[in-house]
Amino acid sequence: MTLEEVLETARQMIAARRWREAEAVCRQVLAVRPTESRAMRLLGLAQVAGGQLAFGIESVQQAVALNPNVAEWRVELAELLRADNRLDQSAEQCQIALRLQPKLFMAMMTLGVTQAARAKLEDAAIAFGQAVEIQPKNPHAWNNMGNIRLTQRRLAEAIDSYRHAIELQPDFISAMNNLAIALQFNNESAEAMKWHRKALALRPNDPGILTAIAGVHQLHGELAEARVLLQQAIEIQPRFATAFSQMLFISNLDETLDEQARFDLHREFGNRYEAARPRPSGPPRHANGRIRIGLVSADLRDHAIANFLQPALAGLNRAKFEVFCYASVAEPDAVTEKIKSWCENWRDIGRTPDAQAADIIHQDEIDILVDLGGHAALSRLPIFMHRPARVQLSWLGYPNTTSLSCIDYRITDVIADPIGTTEHLHAEKLLRIDPPFVCYEPPKEAPDVADSPCVKNGYVTFGTFSTYAKIRPPMLRLWVRLLQTIPNSRLVIKNRMMAEEDLRERIMSEFPAGVDPGRIDLLASDGTRAEHLARYGQIDIALDTFPYHGTTTTCEALWMGVPVLALLGKSHVSRVAASLLGCVDLSHLASADERHLLQQAMDLAKNPARMQSIRRALRGKMAGSSLTDAAGFSRKIEQAFTAILANVT
Repeated sequence: MTLEEVLETARQMIAARRWREAEAVCRQVLAVRPTESRAMRLLGLAQVAGGQLAFGIESVQQAVALNPNVAEWRVELAELLRADNRLDQSAEQCQIALRLQPKLFMAMMTLGVTQAARAKLEDAAIAFGQAVEIQPKNPHAWNNMGNIRLTQRRLAEAIDSYRHAIELQPDFISAMNNLAIALQFNNESAEAMKWHRKALALRPNDPGILTAIAGVHQLHGELAEARVLLQQAIEIQPRFATAFSQMLFISNLDETLDEQARFDLHREFGNRYEAARPRPSGPPRHANGRIRIGLVSADLRDHAIANFLQPALAGLNRAKFEVFCYASVAEPDAVTEKIKSWCENWRDIGRTPDAQAADIIHQDEIDILVDLGGHAALSRLPIFMHRPARVQLSWLGYPNTTSLSCIDYRITDVIADPIGTTEHLHAEKLLRIDPPFVCYEPPKEAPDVADSPCVKNGYVTFGTFSTYAKIRPPMLRLWVRLLQTIPNSRLVIKNRMMAEEDLRERIMSEFPAGVDPGRIDLLASDGTRAEHLARYGQIDIALDTFPYHGTTTTCEALWMGVPVLALLGKSHVSRVAASLLGCVDLSHLASADERHLLQQAMDLAKNPARMQSIRRALRGKMAGSSLTDAAGFSRKIEQAFTAILANVT
């Protein structure tokens, strides 16, 4: 056989998944011709296909060194380096390839994907834009451009890009789903649902599409419909933990479930997905003697989680604690950089599989690994199932049990989880710190506290700025009673879903004919945080949701001087308000039943002077309370972490 025939045989073996045989053929060639670059490249491709990524990269690198002017080989090497999370090297190979061949489409595409993985989104957009110029009729280039613009929330451009992709390839399912997501963010839910349904028609019973459609129903507060679709997805793909987590998150919103039913559903998740793994043993042996804390989150950015995480991080005693962040942040921002400055060790695991991420954490010898996501979207909870750390706990991002035995503790307090009342609803031990279980960082954009509008208006305005899905029908009916009980009172409901006409109509249909529609204002989200916070100046009394209490919304209202009325339940998800209100001496506004809540509302409404007094004092009281005491909260966390490590052998 000629050399060409031997190399062609190796190619055919790789295509036929006979990787070991292909590797042997290539080695035979290289034994005779050590500098045969084509054989070296094929050896690398066979190794990668056979699961030997590191060896494959080394072989392809040698091939490129032997024949450095083949641009296509450099693109192959770039893709392999990206797969190994060596993103800087991957981008460098793409750029060399483009110097060799400036109009090489595959190099532009690979560079765009790599730049996106490096969180260099505008650089990625430039690369995909050039790819579109080279091949304007390539649907994948348009889809990739849409993905970047969607991540940047440049929604009009994202929608336009996805529509181009679908025009070029009418059965492009991925672009259809991406278009639906962009439309959803653009408050065009009906159109989003249409595209998800088109995708499902092309690929019936696809669990990912079913889950996406469930997400639209969830945003609309259609919990039963969402649950049916998620159950269907899980039946099709029993190991689809993401769908089950979404179903658990929805359970916290569902007023038809009691606490035990929610826990039983959570426990099923643990039974289904968790496999017992041994705990890493032995006391810490770090050279610097510090306790290593690992934080796992996709929300280390301008996100509600960061409002509560930053105060705790900033005040940690760095002589005793060393912080590692394991981040899956799609679009880093100024908040990300601020968190990085408080974190000695930053690991980007956004593209790292769970098992590999767990290996990284284990190699870092983390003492306490903290889950900040629970069953919320984009959580990396499956990492914890690999048991990479000696102690694992959950805090902040999810108001319920993870249901996993590998999570040792859940941070809470004695008000959100009174002693002896909720232990049976958790797989974890409850680690109760002095209330509250969070520390809020007041927003720097907050305007000054405005006077109570009732003083000028002559009537009381209630308001809720909670997400639409949290506003459940029984709570709406209670708010109707508020309007019926308190003459001339008004209600403001503000969230991003109020930009959609059908949802505004649905909300209004809940109010009986006896309530003048003119007393109800439905507002879409404001453009900036400062505008959002200023909107609190238009309401006298904030209304919390039930059963899923707000945390950020309650803290924002209090900081803006607005008292908050809340209805309490029997578990953490519906007791958060009690913990927060207690910090500012407003515990009486957290009611055990509807009758008490109505009475508290009437007591406030008939005394505008009292509301004005509360409003003028509330920010100062909150600023001097444990709710914003970053240094004190850090000490509580330090003491708690030190104590639990002392109990680990």
